[in-house]
Amino acid sequence: MAQRAAGFTLLEIMLVMLLLGVVAGLIVATLPSQDARQQAGRLALTLNHAAGQAATEGQFLRLEVRSDGWQLQRLAQGAGQHAAFLPGYHWQPLSHRLGHFRLPQTIRLRLLQQGRPLKLPATLLFSPDGDMPALTFELQAQDAASRFITWHNGRASEELNE
Repeated sequence: MAQRAAGFTLLEIMLVMLLLGVVAGLIVATLPSQDARQQAGRLALTLNHAAGQAATEGQFLRLEVRSDGWQLQRLAQGAGQHAAFLPGYHWQPLSHRLGHFRLPQTIRLRLLQQGRPLKLPATLLFSPDGDMPALTFELQAQDAASRFITWHNGRASEELNE
C-alpha cells in the first residue's frame, strides 16, 4: 500500500502566493501617498485615461479640478443630480480608482494656461475629437520641488521643476 506524503503541492503554494500578491497590491493602491511625484503620476494617468475613454467610446467626460484634488465624470443619459449642457443628460461621477481623488494636505494643485494661473475649481471637458487647449497642472508640495503635468496635443506628460 502506497503512503501519501504530507504537505502542499506546488500549485497550492503558487495560488497562495498569487492571492497574497493581489491583496498586497490592493492594500498599497489604497494607501494615501505623501509624495508629489506619485500624485503627479496619478493625475497624468487620470488625464490620459479620460482622453482615451472619450476618444474610444465616443463620449464626453469632464474633470472637475480643485486645489485639493479632482473628480472625473462622464455624460450619461437620463435625469441625474448634476445637470448637463444637453437636455436629457447628466454628469455621472466615475466610481473607479481614477474617478475621484483627494490630495494629501501637504500637496496643493494649481492649473495654469500659458503660464497664468486659472481660478479653481475649474472644469475640463474631454470630447471624442480630443480638442482641448494646452494646460499645465502644478502640484506644490511642502519642502519639495513642484511637479508639473503638461497637457498638450491630447497627451499628459510629467516634468520636475528643480
